[in-house]
Amino acid sequence: MTKSRRDNKICLIVDDQPLASLDLTFEFARSGFKIAGPFVTCTEADKNLQHRSVSIAIIDKTDRDGSFERLYDPLRAKENPRNHSFRIRPG
Repeated sequence: MTKSRRDNKICLIVDDQPLASLDLTFEFARSGFKIAGPFVTCTEADKNLQHRSVSIAIIDKTDRDGSFERLYDPLRAKENPRNHSFRIRPG
């Protein structure tokens, strides 16, 4: 996928470890994605999802509020199987 096709792609990042979230932010931004976050908790990310759709979501399942499951339904409801995906990553 070329950078021009990624210009409208948004990556949601949820991770309570600052260095990990900064690394993910840098890598996805460098690849041409706009970044939603990084958020420290899934509660914060859930509020953000009410106002936007994301292309990719990287979620640390050991976030501070322990509620990563609450993001499944909002992400799947907005998911386009051809273009969108999300991943829950272990802490």
